[in-house]
Amino acid sequence: DEDDDGSGLGKRRGKKLTWKVMVQKLANQGVETYRFHSIQKDEVYVKVRVPLAVLEKRADAYNYPLKLDPERLKATLAAGLPAAKIAPITIHELPELYGATEHVYGQYDTDASLQPLYLATVASAIHAQKAHPFSSVHRVRLLERVIADRKDGCGVNVKRALLRGDVLAAFPLHDAGFAGELAEKWISWNPLAMPWSQDCDLFREYFGEKLALYMAYLCHYTAWLLPMALIGVGLSAWQWAACSDDVFGAFIFAIVVTLGLGLFQEYWKARPCTPALTWGLGAFEAEESDRPGFKGELIGSF
Repeated sequence: DEDDDGSGLGKRRGKKLTWKVMVQKLANQGVETYRFHSIQKDEVYVKVRVPLAVLEKRADAYNYPLKLDPERLKATLAAGLPAAKIAPITIHELPELYGATEHVYGQYDTDASLQPLYLATVASAIHAQKAHPFSSVHRVRLLERVIADRKDGCGVNVKRALLRGDVLAAFPLHDAGFAGELAEKWISWNPLAMPWSQDCDLFREYFGEKLALYMAYLCHYTAWLLPMALIGVGLSAWQWAACSDDVFGAFIFAIVVTLGLGLFQEYWKARPCTPALTWGLGAFEAEESDRPGFKGELIGSF
C-alpha cells in the first residue's frame, strides 16, 4: 500500500523528503545552495541560486520564450541568415500599430549567433555583471521547472511537499537593489505622477504578470475615479454655496457615477489585451499547471 503518488517525493506513506535529499537533488542539477540552522536548531533554511550557465542550458532545453530586441530583430530580418539559408525579409509596417518586430517572443537558444537577439532585462542590465534576458521572474520560473522536472530535474513537487509538511515554506527572496529601483518609481510623492503613467512593465519584471496585471487594474480604476471625484466635489461645493439641501445635485451625481462605471467596465475589457500582447501571455493557459490540492472527478461524456 505504499504506491508512488507521481510527485517525485518517494512513497505516499512512510518515506519523507528530507532537506539533505533535496539539497543533493539540487546539486545534481548544478544548482547552488547555502544551508544554515534556525536559532532553535529545529529547522533548516536552504537558500538556492541558479548560475547563469544553468539558466541558459535549461531555458534552451525547455524552449523557454523570451522577449526579442526589436531593433536587432529588425536588422537581422533585413540582413537574413545566410548560414541557415534564410533570405532577407522585408515587412511593411503600419504606423498606427505596433512595429512588426515589437513585443515578439522567441524560444531561447544557446546558439552564439542568436544571443544578441534576446532583450536584456532592466534588472540584469542594472545589477548584473553580464547583461542577460533572464529577469527575476524568469529565474524563479526556471528554477521551479528544474525542481519539478521528473525527467531531467529534481522530480520534486514543491506544492505537494508543502501540503504534506515535508517543506515548511518556499518563497523567492527579494532583490534589494532592484526592489529599491522599483520603489523609487512607484512610491513617489510627486503630485504629477498620475496613475496612468505608472510603469507596469517594470513591476512585471519583478513580481510577474499576475500582480502586474492587478496593479494595471488599480491604476485604471484610480484614473477613472478622478473625474467622478472632481464632479462630486463640484456638486457638493455648489450645494454648500447655495445653502440648499435639494436632491437635484445627488440625482446628477448618481447619473454620472452610473455612466462612469459602465464606461470604466467597457474600457477595461479592452485594456488587458495590451499586456497580453506586450508580455507574451498568449499561451499562458496552456502552460498553467493544476493546483496540487485539486481533486478531479471523472465523469462520462454525453
